Amino acid sequence: MNFFGFSIYESAATQSEQTAVVAAHQMSDSSLSSRNAFINFLQEYRQNHHTTSTHKPLWRMTIEAANRWNNMTLREKYSYIESAHNAKYIYRARDRDVNRILNLMRKSLTSKDTIDLPYLIKAAKHMKQWKRRILNEII
Repeated sequence: MNFFGFSIYESAATQSEQTAVVAAHQMSDSSLSSRNAFINFLQEYRQNHHTTSTHKPLWRMTIEAANRWNNMTLREKYSYIESAHNAKYIYRARDRDVNRILNLMRKSLTSKDTIDLPYLIKAAKHMKQWKRRILNEII
């Protein structure tokens, strides 16, 4: 599998890399909720090193995690990147009308194979009304 032009499943150079990759794949995805792969790694790093480094300030632990992240191979980072891609994040705008349109668009595109036309038509009508309202406010 290629990821950003790199092969993910190349043979690992050392045994420690292989065990790190296996350990990373065994993580529970429920604890990882960010769309940022490094934040997911940082969260796990803090959980694993909290008991051994209780005297270290948070900023010091973050610097150590950043150095570790920079030295990791793409293969080691892959599980964090994958969990970031699979994070369940829903964008919420401040405008209620925009949220209504986005929800209708999400409902119309729930399946990759089919499009729910009634929801898509509703979303288009709401977009048209929203556009008119914005233009009327400007004028």
